[in-house]
Amino acid sequence: MHTLLRDIMLMLGSENHPCVSLMRDLAIAMADERLPANCKDASPQVRVDTAIEALRQAAGGLALADTAATVAHFAAMTITVDAAGHSSAEARKLAAVVAGTLRFRARFRSLVMPAALLAIAGLGVVIGMHLAKPAA
Repeated sequence: MHTLLRDIMLMLGSENHPCVSLMRDLAIAMADERLPANCKDASPQVRVDTAIEALRQAAGGLALADTAATVAHFAAMTITVDAAGHSSAEARKLAAVVAGTLRFRARFRSLVMPAALLAIAGLGVVIGMHLAKPAA
């Protein structure tokens, strides 16, 4: 569901935060903290501490606090929904539509921007040629 909300915001013109990968790392580390320990990897607490420090250094304390609050909120929602056994076929359908719309938007943006730049450059050439004509 959080992916759906993110995709809707991106579809409406929002942009990802520059530190979104560090925020995601913190969310994953905090979520993994609930799983059984894996002896091969760093301990969950070490991963959380590393992610916290990286985000604090890159984005500051306010972004860190917002990220931690968001992760905690989603963790609480997930626990509640999982305990209730809730599932939503409608949300899965809507997520597919929104994801398709985002893919279209990305393709459209990748085509429109170069075409717009070429049109502006072409208009500049036409204006330059018109202004360069000798007066009769």
